[in-house]
Amino acid sequence: MSNPKRDSRQVLAKVNDDPENETPQKESAGNEGEGSRSAARAYNRDQQEFVKEGRVGEAAEAARRAVEDDRRDLEKAEKEGKRRASEHDPEEVRNYRKPE
Repeated sequence: MSNPKRDSRQVLAKVNDDPENETPQKESAGNEGEGSRSAARAYNRDQQEFVKEGRVGEAAEAARRAVEDDRRDLEKAEKEGKRRASEHDPEEVRNYRKPE
């Protein structure tokens, strides 16, 4: 069985490593501040290309498997933590007598 986290990362890495997805940087672009229009245009273009290439279903399935695996791991860790929390700590000494 393959690791879904790795699968989703591989899909995204292929998109990010594709030289056609490179955004040309203007030498004199400067800082556009918050709400960069050029970054928004590049993001929108990349998203449209991703959808056109038909990789949405593949990425969605990889993401779903990763979330399911994370959920199982978290539930397992929670059960282990609760089990340990219910144990008595032998080094802890409690005095249950009321002060006089």
